[in-house]
Amino acid sequence: MKGLSSTWAIGTNAAGPNGTVLARYGFYGTNNDLSFMFVGPAHGNSWQRWYSNGKTSIGNVAPDVTSKLHLADPTYGGIMLERTSAEVPSKWLINPGHAGSHDLAFINAGQGILTSVMVLAGNKVGINEYYPTATLQVGPSGDWTGQDAIFGNTSGRLGIGNTASASSMYSSSGSVVLGNTGIQYACNVGINRVPTGTLSTVNRGIEIAPGSGGSAIVFYSPNGGRAYISRSDSQTTIASSANIPMHFATNEAVRWSIAGNGDLLPYIDNTYPIGRAGQRITQLFAASATINTSDEREKIDIQNLDLGLDFVNALRPVEFKYRVRQNEVTLVEDGTELVEVQPERTETRIVEEAEYETVEIHPALKDEEGNIIIPAVTEQRIVKEAVTAEVIIPAEYREEIKYKEVATPLPGVRSHAGLIAQEVQFALSGKDIGIFTYDQEADRYGLRYEELVPVLINAVQELSAAVEAQAAKLEAQETLLQQLILRIEALEINT
Repeated sequence: MKGLSSTWAIGTNAAGPNGTVLARYGFYGTNNDLSFMFVGPAHGNSWQRWYSNGKTSIGNVAPDVTSKLHLADPTYGGIMLERTSAEVPSKWLINPGHAGSHDLAFINAGQGILTSVMVLAGNKVGINEYYPTATLQVGPSGDWTGQDAIFGNTSGRLGIGNTASASSMYSSSGSVVLGNTGIQYACNVGINRVPTGTLSTVNRGIEIAPGSGGSAIVFYSPNGGRAYISRSDSQTTIASSANIPMHFATNEAVRWSIAGNGDLLPYIDNTYPIGRAGQRITQLFAASATINTSDEREKIDIQNLDLGLDFVNALRPVEFKYRVRQNEVTLVEDGTELVEVQPERTETRIVEEAEYETVEIHPALKDEEGNIIIPAVTEQRIVKEAVTAEVIIPAEYREEIKYKEVATPLPGVRSHAGLIAQEVQFALSGKDIGIFTYDQEADRYGLRYEELVPVLINAVQELSAAVEAQAAKLEAQETLLQQLILRIEALEINT
């Protein structure tokens, strides 16, 4: 049959292009480059069309058809599903080749360009906005301008629970941010990683800020104040930006506090010691003397001290050296240990490969001389599915050197002056007084040398009284002596 500009045939053993006989095939076709169409009531509006380049479309021209299927789309390649309605014009491409290898793409019909793509690369799935100013949004049905459940913008931020431009959770330049209401105290942002290492003044809950000079974890209060722990190559700092105390607690109870002016204070008055009999500090440096409580209002059972000169005379001042002046702590090797570097895991592995066979769908098309005009159409069909099994991969370990702290006693070098606590206890003759101490757990005696001061005062006062008595006695004797001298002189004159 012949049309206005081409010849086309229906049947078998029909003549193909250039008179070629298409043997053994049912044939619909033309003998030139024009397309073959099924048309609707109006000519030119094809419902289905085969193009001369092998592409096929369904609903390609008719304006009243809202959906189209393009097999091998002429612009983008791949398979296209198109919606041409005026309400939401859009196109979906399956495995297009435009601007890279995209497995699924969406075309903004109004702009005619790719706006979002999904890429399968190896074992990864990527979803992104292709158009530079577009955003990726997942929101409630029918609402594309209000709240989005998931929001991704062109700067690389991913938001969850987004309202307008503020995100409750977003990621930007390595940052992860949680919470418009924050984790606690209604903070603006919950967790934020700041790559520059600078401390932001925006209200946040927790900010992790690594930088070239060090790293910091910053805690924000609702009014913008912050406290942070920072680490640099030269120091570790725990600090607060406001003139407020910093508390140290155990068991959810505050024990010590650093006031805003730097004072180190126990949180509860007269509660905690520094050190123990078996856990002593080596030395305590002070610009002035320590201050002991001596307020009369803080004391009961007040009476005169009966320890004085006799007690002092019973003491034996000594010169000595300490057996251990201090312990030096060092790290020494303590054998080796196995450290887990990769935990045990389960993997799905193919234990038997799948088997396939090649099946001829259509035989090759040959001319009268036996030359292949159209190759045979074949496909690989699976005969036996691959067999998989869950394989347990054992944990991986490596051997590392183990270290332990060893305290080495250093003997005393300089001589010291003092008393022997046991001798002081003996001189007290059973009197229980805080001049000496004994820690049963550590089995160690000690002395409160400051409590010897009142004893020494008492001894000095006793010496002073004795000196005054001696002075009075000497004065009386001097008076008597003078009287005797006068009498002797008078007798000598009379004689």
